[in-house]
Amino acid sequence: MGQKSTGDRKGGLDGDWKALWFLSQPARATVVRALLAHSEAFVTVPELAHAGSLTERAVEYHLEKLVERGLAEKRTVARSGRPHDIPRTFYAFTGRGRDLAERDDRLGGRASLDDPDETPPRIRKIERAERPTRS
Repeated sequence: MGQKSTGDRKGGLDGDWKALWFLSQPARATVVRALLAHSEAFVTVPELAHAGSLTERAVEYHLEKLVERGLAEKRTVARSGRPHDIPRTFYAFTGRGRDLAERDDRLGGRASLDDPDETPPRIRKIERAERPTRS
């Protein structure tokens, strides 16, 4: 799977400024805040859409852009025995992506999650499903 080569991955002052600008774009910043709130584990598009109040398609678009720039990673688990209504694709920040997002004041640091009592049943079911672990 080929990825675009960009200066953002190089780090350094110029690369960091470009990455911070990229992370802070309004709709993408909503996804970044939701991803920060779930930074302890890999998370699915529906979970992030719920936390960030965006459509699943919008969340997926912005996550793919983060992956292309090396700021997030994507993992897919095998279907075997997994219910069809549980997503198989998960996302998490890379170390650099998390570091940049956490130091940008415009992103508000760690976002807080919704009250668990207000979480829809579909999202609660997804949250309980097996997911990839950080290596």
